[in-house]
Amino acid sequence: MTISSLRSELTATREENQVRTAEITNLLEQQNATSAILRVIAASPTDIQSVLQIVAESAAHFCDTYHAGIFLAGDGTLFPKAHYGPIALDFGLKLQRYLTPLRHLVHPEHLRKHVQLMRRRV
Repeated sequence: MTISSLRSELTATREENQVRTAEITNLLEQQNATSAILRVIAASPTDIQSVLQIVAESAAHFCDTYHAGIFLAGDGTLFPKAHYGPIALDFGLKLQRYLTPLRHLVHPEHLRKHVQLMRRRV
């Protein structure tokens, strides 16, 4: 092997190491967020508001943003149920055609099922 090939191999190994380190950091952040949510559920299994609050906070931190909100749908409107950040959520949003592609629109019954599944894992 030549010095040139060893240098290129070392550079490739360093780049791969950086990628792996970033992946591990991301996984640890996910695990910490999940752990925080599960601690809240375990501490007060009937208090859905605390769970929604920690989910909003974890989502904001994980997505590296200053604000996150959780809305629940009912009667053709999205109602704010929890938020984290400086923007107050004291309004409902009427569900209209432009709002239908929201990726995280969760029906309250689905949320209850997810919380029950998470409790079983604790």
